[in-house]
Amino acid sequence: MMTVHRSIPVLLAVGGCLMVVPTAQSSQAIDRMHELFPSAVVEMEAQCEGDLVLQAIRIDDDTERVSFTCWRLDANGDRVGEWLGNVPTSATDSAFFRPLTCAEGDEDCVALLPAIRSRYTDQLAAAEFECSSKNGTLFLQFPTETAIAPEDSIDLRCGFFATSLIDRNNDQVADDEDSVSVDISLATFDRAALSQGSGCRS
Repeated sequence: MMTVHRSIPVLLAVGGCLMVVPTAQSSQAIDRMHELFPSAVVEMEAQCEGDLVLQAIRIDDDTERVSFTCWRLDANGDRVGEWLGNVPTSATDSAFFRPLTCAEGDEDCVALLPAIRSRYTDQLAAAEFECSSKNGTLFLQFPTETAIAPEDSIDLRCGFFATSLIDRNNDQVADDEDSVSVDISLATFDRAALSQGSGCRS
């Protein structure tokens, strides 16, 4: 059964490093996140079968986010964790959201992106939020590049670093971490319908 823990400290990002700053505002930040993005919180919680630890992270004086880490004991008795992502505590945290954009010179993406935004508005918004929560980058993968999506579909993927943690002395602080670059599919779009909507030929 999953246990949810609210951490006491807020982590302060300073010069690319995280510093622990004890504060009573940590619980308030987590409460704000729950109120603003309940579905995102439920999804994070569903991914964890161990101990889910929530930590308030202060990015700067005006910006806080809540980080989710799932911890469990491995066969050696070490405490191992998986970073699941982070969620903003304010709807105006513009730096958090990373919208889908096209790489320079990607004419297929440029031609279809307006149609994707108009036809799949809610689906795209959900994917942008999920990928942003992993500090990831969204990109389109076309049928000739992947065997996962059907030939007439475009695959919307999120590239991010999956981070594993290990706490060998059970002091609630990670002793080591390992990050691996991965990408996952978040949605597929009908290419023929998009091409018609954008006025371009496939």
